[in-house]
Amino acid sequence: MKLIWYKWFFLVVFFFSCSNKSETGKLENKQVAVSRTDTIYYTNGTIEQIHRIKNNKLNGVSERYYPSGVLKSKKAFIEDTARGLFLQFYENGRIKKFSYLIDDKTNIWYRSYDVNGNVVKEEGSPFLKSEVKESYKHDTFYFTAFLCKYGAKDLKFEIASDGENYKTFELSNTNKPFILQSTTWKLVRELPLFSIYMKTTFIDSNNNISIYKDTLSFESASSK
Repeated sequence: MKLIWYKWFFLVVFFFSCSNKSETGKLENKQVAVSRTDTIYYTNGTIEQIHRIKNNKLNGVSERYYPSGVLKSKKAFIEDTARGLFLQFYENGRIKKFSYLIDDKTNIWYRSYDVNGNVVKEEGSPFLKSEVKESYKHDTFYFTAFLCKYGAKDLKFEIASDGENYKTFELSNTNKPFILQSTTWKLVRELPLFSIYMKTTFIDSNNNISIYKDTLSFESASSK
């Protein structure tokens, strides 16, 4: 009896030791995301730059500072590629340059300012992207527009199907630089091609008004 009992005891111990090794092996093979913040300092002890790293790649917002401690620039990164807002500031704290990047070098919208906050150069517009996704019925479609509203004191977004009778839409998330606006429209089945006319009225902190227009055209599924 003792011999049989010892055999069962060693079998049970062996089983659990193998199970533990297997589970441990699984844990060891599981990749865990490692995040850290790299900070570089000036010789006077103030911060020169901050990089946010995840899995040894730039992920998140990187910041640079003047020796005085004033923020010099902020740039967003995803997997080592600059994407999104890139802001540069004068040492008095005013905005110097603004860009919205889709990669390291390509701007969708670019603005540079003088030291008093007036725009001196501009390329592109707040319309970052717009697209149409048709619904299950061919007489309707779902329209989505992505707008960048950094630096806007007020922003009005309007769309029209004829380029004349614009309808104003309330914009949500007013404290964020990137917003999503979407709506559903009725289509006329007999028309094969449709256009959406978009208009944005941008009012900056100096009460300067800029108006941007864009058009999105697409083919109806019922005509294909």
